[in-house]
Amino acid sequence: MSKQQQTTDEEYDVVIVGAGMSGAIVALELAKAGKRVLILEAGRALSDDEEGWQSAVDYFYTQVAKVPNSPYPPTGSAPQPDVLQYQRIKDGIPNSSGYWVQRGPQSFGSDYTRTKGGTTLHWLACSLRMLPNDFKMNTNYGVAMDWPIEYEDLRPYYELAEYEIGVACDADAYWLPGVDPKTYWKGYQYPMKAIPSSYVAKRFAEKAKGLKVDVLGKDYTIRVTPTPQGRNGMPNPDYVPPAKIKKELEEARKYTPYKPQGAFNDPMRGERCQGNANCVPICPVQAKYSALRTLHRAERYHPSGGSRYVHIKTQSVATRIVRNADNSRIDHIEYLTYQRDLGPTVPGIAKGKVYVIAAHAVETAKLCLMSGVANSSDQMGRNLMDHPTMLTWGLMDEPIWPFRGPGQTNAIASFRDGPFRSDHSACVVPIDNWGWIWGTFAPGSTVGQMIGEGKIGRDLRQSLANNVSRQFTLQWELEQLPEARNRVTIDPNFLDALGLPRPVINYSISDYVRRGMETAFNVSKKIFKHVGVADQTFYNPANMGYLEYNGKPYEFKGCGHLVGTHRLGSNSENSVTNSWLRTWDHENLYLVGCGAMPTWGTSNPSLTMAALAYRAAESILRDLNKEKPLRL
Repeated sequence: MSKQQQTTDEEYDVVIVGAGMSGAIVALELAKAGKRVLILEAGRALSDDEEGWQSAVDYFYTQVAKVPNSPYPPTGSAPQPDVLQYQRIKDGIPNSSGYWVQRGPQSFGSDYTRTKGGTTLHWLACSLRMLPNDFKMNTNYGVAMDWPIEYEDLRPYYELAEYEIGVACDADAYWLPGVDPKTYWKGYQYPMKAIPSSYVAKRFAEKAKGLKVDVLGKDYTIRVTPTPQGRNGMPNPDYVPPAKIKKELEEARKYTPYKPQGAFNDPMRGERCQGNANCVPICPVQAKYSALRTLHRAERYHPSGGSRYVHIKTQSVATRIVRNADNSRIDHIEYLTYQRDLGPTVPGIAKGKVYVIAAHAVETAKLCLMSGVANSSDQMGRNLMDHPTMLTWGLMDEPIWPFRGPGQTNAIASFRDGPFRSDHSACVVPIDNWGWIWGTFAPGSTVGQMIGEGKIGRDLRQSLANNVSRQFTLQWELEQLPEARNRVTIDPNFLDALGLPRPVINYSISDYVRRGMETAFNVSKKIFKHVGVADQTFYNPANMGYLEYNGKPYEFKGCGHLVGTHRLGSNSENSVTNSWLRTWDHENLYLVGCGAMPTWGTSNPSLTMAALAYRAAESILRDLNKEKPLRL
């Protein structure tokens, strides 16, 4: 396709690829500084207004399998992974039945959404900060690598992210292992009070109180703590916004105590969580944060009624990042726009002074590999990580009434850090409020089993109520370390409908994680015995995530936490970008998103991703203003 056939956009200050959370944050920060921004989003804007959001809710209701992408219909022009298409890899034969090509040896069980708003449309909204020791894994435990920055360097950006997302939690009640609350929080309070604990979590905490378990010769007390969540609750009168935000509010003469942000299309809706149990894949009342809130603020931002600074082009698939003659800078980005799915495309060229790729850990790596950029270190696409998640489940000896309230309100934090990390994974253990949905597809599977046993009528209803009301699950989210062999690649033999490479995933579970599974399973048995849970855990050898270690069966699932594919680091040999997310190879190219994280411990990655986006925006503004580059 010749450049003469392509439409060239007017030049912007910044071109961003990807309209998810990190791209939205960067765009809004740049707009506040008066910079003109173009965002290219490969997917559609189906949920962009009230009618669209309701159509997504209705579509979700019609789907038999309620998986993360159920409300968001796939497109052929911008395909996305679907967990229902994943299969167990057998005899080393790759699986190419879905969008991804899985080469294994283990199947990668997570996914993401290609649409305006990105994967925040179906995230659970758990918003955990990393622990200080998570930044120093090599120094403290002799594994992985250290970040070039520390927790204290990221703290101010965490606070900005927690304001933008609207995080609800109680810092005084939020216990973390190996952390001094005075130095970790420094008197900080969250914007909103904690979301009330589910009855499941409250009852479990009462029954587990005082329980200690041994891990590698050290006793750990089972401590249940609230989970910081990006969903609207009660405003916290003690909250003090970051100085930057407070100044912006005062200048706009809008400084008030924190007010929850409602639905982006109707601010009066979604101001409080209503306790729907289907936070994943969709919050029907929009009380949960999504990047659509930030995107709509960015699109509408103008200081005094003038022209708007941010323009979003949806259904525009970036196809190549084009370098200048000496390879020091990016010259432009080529893209294809489609009006209808699998219909004709119109080529275009996007030009800016700075380029930001915020397309998701897999898609960012794919685009960079397609374009031959930012890979002098040979780290692009490598170090793909998730939280391999092992479930244990059983029947409590009393009704605990799951399914009332958000999917998770509390977790066991006891194993997020400790000297055992030199030997095996740390883990965070959410206390699920979904019964056995994830483990056995209950309650549907429970109904089927009981009917198969001959139960009908009143007997069936009573048996079902007795069983489902006591269903209890622990979700062991295991830390995974970066490994070069776990990676995203491309292969010209596997193309999508637009003729672009599909992501090829190479993935395996190391003994470091398997030892963590072994420990977690043994700890689970002790917990279940103490709190009165009759263990029903069973791992099926036919399931995708089945594996064995020391002769015993285990099973993991994907957690949707994809990180590591364009990691930041201390030099151009061990990483793709510096700590400000600017690539070592090209001085005007930034890669933002969860792919930047070199390690991450047991925190859900989105809050750290958001904090890094704020940090990147600060550096981008200095570049645009031709100020001296920031160090670290």
